[in-house]
This record gives sequence, C-alpha cells and structure tokens, in this order.
Amino acid sequence: MPNAASEDKRRINATIAKARACLMNDSKWREVFSLLGSSPHLRTPVRWRFVRDDRVFFDPVPPASWLLAKHLPDTLPSPYGPYREIDWIEIPAQHQVDRWVTHKNDLDALMTELRELGQLPLSRSDSAIRISGYEW
Repeated sequence: MPNAASEDKRRINATIAKARACLMNDSKWREVFSLLGSSPHLRTPVRWRFVRDDRVFFDPVPPASWLLAKHLPDTLPSPYGPYREIDWIEIPAQHQVDRWVTHKNDLDALMTELRELGQLPLSRSDSAIRISGYEW
C-alpha cells in the first residue's frame, strides 16, 4: 500500500501531465533564483505557488549557494521541494513591512535582468512580475 507521500507525488505528477506546456526546467529555475538572489533590485520576498497547492507563500529567494540540482533545499525560511513542482513565482512591486516602512522592487530593472537570461515565461503588470512554470 502506498504511503501518503508517494500518493501526493503521484497526484502531483498526474496534474503536471495535464499541463498544456511545461515552460521551465530545473536549470532555468536555478538561473532565475541565482539572479534574483544577487540582484540589488529585489528588496522583498516573492510569492510562490506550487502545483496542487492552493496556498501562496511569501518568502525570500534562497541564496545561490543553497540551490541544488533538482530541488530547492529544505532550509527555512524559503520554500522547498522539486523545481518541477513550482507553478509560478511572483515578484511584487512593493511590500509594506509595517505602517511606516514599504520596500519597493525595481520591476523595470528586474525585467531587464530576467530577459538577459534568455527566453523566460514572464508576464508583467503594474503590481508584479510573474514567472510561470506551466501553461494550463
């Protein structure tokens, strides 16, 4: 009888198989995270959504030294798991820390940096940049 973890993996794999297109791979995610982790234009955590998970996490990008070949490390405060399970990440234009402090990201500069990595599934609004892992 399969355990809960293997059943979760089976369901995630089945969901991923239904995607119209896989837009990212492990090396592209590592490149994106390496760039974001070292960019002076990123001053806030990012929003993360994983396949088959309705929650949206708001956590920092892990430093490049933590990035593993096939998955994010199990190191708090960053989310962890296989890169292939990332549905999308979103870089907000700003994050209000408290009543007096708001951190702002330079979305124009970040778009320029991300485009220098090559073809990426980027979408931009006034409030965020989204990098999609899948087309549904």
